[in-house]
Parts: sequence; C-alpha cells; structure tokens
Amino acid sequence: MQQTLRLPPNLGGLHSFSTYSDTDLLDFDNDRFYWAWVFNNGVRANISSLFSHELVEALTDPSGDAIQIKPRSDTNWNEIGDVCSSTWVLNGVTVQSYWSKIDNACVVPDHIGNDYEVKWIYRPNRIEWLGGTMGDGTQWQLPRQQVMNRLRAGDQYFVQGPQSGSKALVGIYYLDATHPYLATAPDGTADDNLLSLPQHPPS
Repeated sequence: MQQTLRLPPNLGGLHSFSTYSDTDLLDFDNDRFYWAWVFNNGVRANISSLFSHELVEALTDPSGDAIQIKPRSDTNWNEIGDVCSSTWVLNGVTVQSYWSKIDNACVVPDHIGNDYEVKWIYRPNRIEWLGGTMGDGTQWQLPRQQVMNRLRAGDQYFVQGPQSGSKALVGIYYLDATHPYLATAPDGTADDNLLSLPQHPPS
C-alpha cells in the first residue's frame, strides 16, 4: 500500500511513522515503520542540523507517546529538539542541541563515554569514593561527586557479580531534590550491588 505524505509548507524536517499493509502467504499484516524527512537546501550545516534534530527526537519519541516536553500533545508532538534552537560544531559537523532534563538546559554532548568497573568503595557513612579498573586494566579511584559528574557526561560505571556474572549499572538516585546518592540498579541479584563490594580508603 502506498501512502502520500503531505508535509506542511516551510517545514525543515519531520519524523513520524506509517503503516505498510501486505499479505504474506495467507496472513494479512499491518506493519509499522518509522521514517524521517529533512529538507535538502544544499547547505551542509543546515542539513546536518535538521537531521540531528529529527534523529534525537526519533530516538526518544518515535511514535509520539514517549518523551515530550510539557505540555504533551498527541497531535503536535512537543519534543526535546523543538524547545531548543542553538547549534554547535562537533567534529566538523553542525548539530542542534536538545533538551536535557538532568542539565535543565539545551545541550550538545561532546564526550565519548568510558566504561569503569567498580571493584571497591569507601563508605564511612555513605559512599564517598569508588575505585576499580577500566577496560584496558587501568586502575582508577574517584570521589562520589566526580563519579556523578562523569555519569552525567556519558561515562558508565558498573559492578560485575563474581558469582552470578550479572552486571549492574551504577546510577544517580535521589532521597530528595538536594540529596543525590550513588547506587546500582536493582536487578534481584545481590553480588553485583555497590554495597556488596569490599571497602578500603582511597590511597
């Protein structure tokens, strides 16, 4: 089944979904597929800016029922790229910023995240230091606030369960708006929790 897309005038780009109907043997299917459209005006910076706008929205709200900025709308999706207009040149490519709830601002992340395995903690009252190894075996130790900053910048910290082999990611949680703390995501396994790790003070 062919569908004709009627796009609003003066629109730079759009992402949405459509339905493709076909018959496989004796089975009639209505399959959803996702698409994005960007206006090609010949200016590379404009094209890449529009493309990055549609890409980040397609990833976070592909069907119009996921991440939107208040007020939500089922017909006029108010998405994380729509509330931002600033651009940035990243590795020679112009991209548009998008709204980050954590940063409470329009951002263009420019940090390639690293993976850190947590092997020990220091917890006099609450977790104050974490330490362990990186993928290449490099030893590291960081205070709690620096780990939080790096998590927000895109780094990943995890605990590998020695018996279960499971892997739990470390995240930022809140007792209230002003008291963040570090913990592993609950997964029903005890040996991949931060609090199951040995304690020793940083060197």
